[in-house]
Amino acid sequence: MSTISATVVHRFSFTTQYANLNTQYVCFQFLMMAQFDGIKPEQFMSGLAALRAEGFPCDIHLEVDGKTISAHRVVLAAVSPYFKALFNGNFKEANEKVVKMKGISFDGLRSIIDCMYFPGLTLNMGNLPGILGAANFLQIFTIVSQCEGFMKQQMSETTWFRFLELADQYYLNDTLSHVTDYKLGNFATLRHSTEFKLLTQGFSDTFLFSHNELNTGNDESSVFYAIKEWLEYDEEHMKFAEDLLS
Repeated sequence: MSTISATVVHRFSFTTQYANLNTQYVCFQFLMMAQFDGIKPEQFMSGLAALRAEGFPCDIHLEVDGKTISAHRVVLAAVSPYFKALFNGNFKEANEKVVKMKGISFDGLRSIIDCMYFPGLTLNMGNLPGILGAANFLQIFTIVSQCEGFMKQQMSETTWFRFLELADQYYLNDTLSHVTDYKLGNFATLRHSTEFKLLTQGFSDTFLFSHNELNTGNDESSVFYAIKEWLEYDEEHMKFAEDLLS
């Protein structure tokens, strides 16, 4: 609350008398008063975040795996098309104070909602899957794009396979293309890894249609041995033998 002037805070105290008013009205009144006092939007959000921390006037509580995240409908709806449709449509959740969320991680959802109040999102290998899944679920594609940018920057021998799984799961075609380029360009090294032997979808295409793009390290026989090792790694792979070895 320190970033909001004492005058605004004093005038905003009237909302304690009207705690049952919807949050959209309260936030609108707060924003209007803030503008007259020369308060910047980020200061307004800082004040709103402080109110959220105090639990007032939070009008929505999201429950994930028995844990709860409190927030303001107007903030969620302003950022997420999913929440906008949920709160403005004919869904029962439009009038409920507690909404149970399924198919989304608690940590991922919390990180994104925190980001709505405090701009800036820190991604790492640990929180990437949860945040990407939550952003995709909530249709916040600016964060999805940020996750894709992170994966491109962090592509390496130890991360490419996990990124391939995530890109395939969420239909991230640009990232899939980037992983494919990395896989082909580093074939000579990656072919010895367990992850390479775990490849299923797209493995045959890599060799049948992208052979000329493979970086074999001047060892053409490495392609044959890579195919042989892949086929022998899993019985399910053998159904591709005829196409790969013909």
